[in-house]
Amino acid sequence: MNNQIRAQRTYEALVRAAAVIFEGHGYENASLVEISTIAGYTRGALTYHFDSKADLAKAVVDAAAGQVREGVDRSCEAAGALEGLIGATRTVGGLLGESVTVRAAARLERDAPQPAWHAIWLHTVVPLLHRAAQEGDLLPHVDPDRLAVLLGTILRGWATIAGAATTADVREGLAARDALVWEILLPALLAPEAVRRLHNDGWPDRPPVLDQVDHE
Repeated sequence: MNNQIRAQRTYEALVRAAAVIFEGHGYENASLVEISTIAGYTRGALTYHFDSKADLAKAVVDAAAGQVREGVDRSCEAAGALEGLIGATRTVGGLLGESVTVRAAARLERDAPQPAWHAIWLHTVVPLLHRAAQEGDLLPHVDPDRLAVLLGTILRGWATIAGAATTADVREGLAARDALVWEILLPALLAPEAVRRLHNDGWPDRPPVLDQVDHE
């Protein structure tokens, strides 16, 4: 193994360990000694890669943003604006349940002056909302920017729930919360033509409420 590969593996191990500690203890109570111990490296190895705890926290947020970006991009591939929008929220809900790195970044946003970890998600969702509005998929009274604020607020709530959860069952329940959000929102958002299109396209991942709306 060459030095570059070894250094990269050390860096990634330290970021993973930091995510565990930041999620469990928060920023202020996180110990660099504990992080390096969990990662299986010396304190010297940690300080070689990171100048400070703030630098390490930024690396965790960057890693989480990368996971969000990859997941959201994948959920939006070959999808219409509405499908991509719903897929994006489900992706973030899933990551909050599955990824300690994403949960740690969510806590760091509250505990320390870190960039918003979900900014990547919003940067994708806002254009999708505007595209849906331009294509006539949203009802005329729906303001895409205000809807983005609402979805961002819901996302922060999910992050709080995931961060406070003591069992995996609670975190995994975010998928059910996502379904509930769309059960409530879709009838108030979608133009009838959009509902019919999704129904006729046989979109396999659509919320059941679409079938109800389609028959009203």
